Amino acid sequence: MKRNTLFLSLCMLAAGWLMQACSSEDTPTVPEEPKEIEPWFNPTDSLIALEVWKQAGGPGWKVKWDPQDIMTWLGTGWYVDEETKECRLWHLYINFPPDESVVGTLSPKLGELTELRILGIYGSRITGPLPSEIGNLKNLEQLDVQMVGITGEIPGEIFTLPKLQLLNISVCPGITGELPVEITQMSPDIQKCDLMQNSLYGKVPSGIKCPYVNLKFNQYTEYPFEYCAEDKPFIDLSYNYVTGIIPDSILQNSDALSKLEFMTFNQRDDCHFTNEPQDW
Repeated sequence: MKRNTLFLSLCMLAAGWLMQACSSEDTPTVPEEPKEIEPWFNPTDSLIALEVWKQAGGPGWKVKWDPQDIMTWLGTGWYVDEETKECRLWHLYINFPPDESVVGTLSPKLGELTELRILGIYGSRITGPLPSEIGNLKNLEQLDVQMVGITGEIPGEIFTLPKLQLLNISVCPGITGELPVEITQMSPDIQKCDLMQNSLYGKVPSGIKCPYVNLKFNQYTEYPFEYCAEDKPFIDLSYNYVTGIIPDSILQNSDALSKLEFMTFNQRDDCHFTNEPQDW
């Protein structure tokens, strides 16, 4: 009996020694899996979006925003920045779907939405100027402004946006003045520049590279004949008030004359070139 007790005691001593030898300091630990960080909305983007919404008559929009719940902000789109895990605002539609009863103006704060790719502005009672600060949106790819009550000239800064692929500022009778010379610096990615049915006038700048510029239904009275050349862009001044005399160099070039006919189709108030061909 003593022998068994001694054996049991020795076993217990050995077990204690093994437990001490395999202390926590020597036992390899299994690393915990990193916790996934939940994306969070960039606070600057959120606050600016709210300010733009409020100044543009947001409380009267057809789709109601709850300022405390971003998930109700219809017309906004967010993407997750993989490095910062922030949700950044990448598209914004102001007053969409359009409500013609909404009264507001455009906040210059728009220019601080630095990750914006798409900006749409709608509604005939959205008035005031088109902020030149939009020219700060160096990532902007699409600008769509239709049937808006904004007034004044188109800021030249808009035409120099480096990533712009679509530019449509149409049916805004309050948009007036001459086209800024910056239109000659437009991104090569733009295939069409739509500026139809505004109140633009004066001389069209020389040196435009955009393949097609739609200036229908504006207030132009003269055509820039340099664009009649085959290798020049199509500058569409149909439905304006163009008059004048066609140069002989164009009258004697059937291709240039045909192009001019299409680019000045159907002038308003019976306006026409004094020496245009009878078969036009």
